[in-house]
Amino acid sequence: MCTQEVVVAKKRIKQQEEEIKRTSPTVPSDIDQERAWLDSQIEEVMKKREAQLLLDRDLQQREEKLSARETALAEKTKLELRKLRASQV
Repeated sequence: MCTQEVVVAKKRIKQQEEEIKRTSPTVPSDIDQERAWLDSQIEEVMKKREAQLLLDRDLQQREEKLSARETALAEKTKLELRKLRASQV
């Protein structure tokens, strides 16, 4: 969309809002309540996403640590087996 189209669309929206205000004075408060509810829902979703990202990051770190531990344990087992074989010769 070009800038002119955006300006025209905003003017049209503003005119429609003014028309709604003139025809039914109770509707804007309902709209304001719906907007407030929607804003609270958006905020809640954003907080949940942030928490999910933190949990995902924590899980990834734990998986990396577990993988490193498993690698170290495999190396330890390999070295113990080599030591046992060397002592038997």
